[in-house]
Amino acid sequence: MSLSIATVPVWSFEDKNVLTMYHGTEPHPVEILPGTIPPYIKLDPFLMGLGIQPGRREEHRLVLDINQRDLTIDLNTHDAYYGRTKAPFSIQERDGALYVQTLHLVKVFSDLLGVQLIYDRPSRSLHVPKIEDVVATIRTHRRGERYQISVIYNQGLRAPKVEKIDRSLLLKIPRSPVIIDKTRMEPNEAITSMEVFTNLPDGSTEILFQMGPGVSSYTVDPFSPNNPRTLIDLRGDFTPESEIETGLPIEKQVGIQRIVIDPGHGGMDRGALGPTGLKEKDVVLDLAKRLKHQLDMLGTYAVKLTRDDDIFLSLKTRTAIANHYKADLFISIHVNAVKQYNAKGSETYYLSMDSDVDPDEFYHYHEFEGATGHEEEEEDPIGDDLTMMLWDMAQAKHLEDSFRLAKYIQEELNKLAGIRSRGVKQAPLKVLKGATMPAILFEAAFISNPLEEKKLKESLFKNQVAEAVARAIQNYDGDVKAKAQRGLLVPVEDPEP
Repeated sequence: MSLSIATVPVWSFEDKNVLTMYHGTEPHPVEILPGTIPPYIKLDPFLMGLGIQPGRREEHRLVLDINQRDLTIDLNTHDAYYGRTKAPFSIQERDGALYVQTLHLVKVFSDLLGVQLIYDRPSRSLHVPKIEDVVATIRTHRRGERYQISVIYNQGLRAPKVEKIDRSLLLKIPRSPVIIDKTRMEPNEAITSMEVFTNLPDGSTEILFQMGPGVSSYTVDPFSPNNPRTLIDLRGDFTPESEIETGLPIEKQVGIQRIVIDPGHGGMDRGALGPTGLKEKDVVLDLAKRLKHQLDMLGTYAVKLTRDDDIFLSLKTRTAIANHYKADLFISIHVNAVKQYNAKGSETYYLSMDSDVDPDEFYHYHEFEGATGHEEEEEDPIGDDLTMMLWDMAQAKHLEDSFRLAKYIQEELNKLAGIRSRGVKQAPLKVLKGATMPAILFEAAFISNPLEEKKLKESLFKNQVAEAVARAIQNYDGDVKAKAQRGLLVPVEDPEP
């Protein structure tokens, strides 16, 4: 799925009574009820942007069909009902049109669509990822004295459930349809067969595993949205492993799988300006696309851009996109600018928890934690302080990995002809602070320097930067895998401190 955005909409970002809803890359204007905080948005154009029919009115209720599931909205009590769930759903009616409170809408439709909607206050935008097919890869392993079933999902989803029915285990996945990859699922003495039931009335998919007579107990590992997989261990009276002629090795997914690249600035935020008028937002978007192309050619990584056109995203939204995609790396691209026109070279940053910053040292001062900038913030009714504290804890455990990634990138940038290294540095950058994975920001060159601005216009130089960073990512990936083989790391999603 993709959260990157297409063309800038023809309506004005300055219209405070319009919210921009992005369904994948498609922008849709949605009217805001004036004077409402959090905003109430018009329901019909929201549904239309998602391709959902307006629904039917039944006295004081509105009934919608969402992915073959009924959503019933009580217009008197302002509650939403779907399945066994009851959730608040505040509604106001004006001139025959229904307006819904945005935070309530985000919660309910995230549940029903199976994707995480993101509402960004500063840019007055609502991001709805397009649903990509869910692929569940099923493998069976012998692990010492027990067998294991691993079901690995290609994207985040709500936690599947496992229950025992007679001599079978039923895995219920809350999405449908699901593409089942069973090429690595081989019957054995613990699991003798498997059946799949899809397109069930509740919008789920079920997989029924038939257990062998030797199975006496089973356990299920806790499900983590950061590493979406179901692991089931089966114990019992099995043939000793030494007597089995062939067995399936246990594979751990180590190394880098998913990368999010963040071109800084965009839309109404142009970033730094070069002597001839070259805009940072345009340069870094070009660099990001070239880097993605280099990584795509390797065929090793799934790469996403936070934006693929000239649109504004807040700093929090950028890392929220990376977290949503369960990225293994977050790389933010910028170019530098200072008052001294002869400053030159590249820099790479990773997160510092220290908020003491000299604003004259760094052009992107407004992106530091605690600095003031052009982003307007409303009071968050659902607790930003707690969220940021948890994010701080999550990012703190990745600081060493972030430093190693930054070091590899800076080493490769140093090799570029004519580029002076300014080294690896730490800074309390807001755009890195929300990331729950190794995260860095690099400055490719100084757009304020006439000579380096000229280079930033050249395809050759921009390709060299993209190739250098791609090599650095490969070097870091190799480092992660080597340490895992030596037993110094568990899979990259949850490294040892």
